[in-house]
Amino acid sequence: MLKWTSESIVGVAAIVVSGAGWIVTSAIHYGATDQQIKQVEINQQQMQATLDGNKQKLTDQQVHEAAVEQKLDDVVTALTNIEKKL
Repeated sequence: MLKWTSESIVGVAAIVVSGAGWIVTSAIHYGATDQQIKQVEINQQQMQATLDGNKQKLTDQQVHEAAVEQKLDDVVTALTNIEKKL
């Protein structure tokens, strides 16, 4: 039969405590990592929203520039027509 000495009991206790510590550390690390992943996802969503807003502003600016260019073309055409009449 196995005779338990104080040294073997301390050894087993050390193994149990080490194992429990590893489990707790892993759980804490997993929780921190999970929180970091969630924060990265939130940042990605915010960045995507900003990007979408910037794309819309760019499109609006391009439409405005095209309208201004058309008006300038109309002015040039009107001036050309006036020159032809003179």
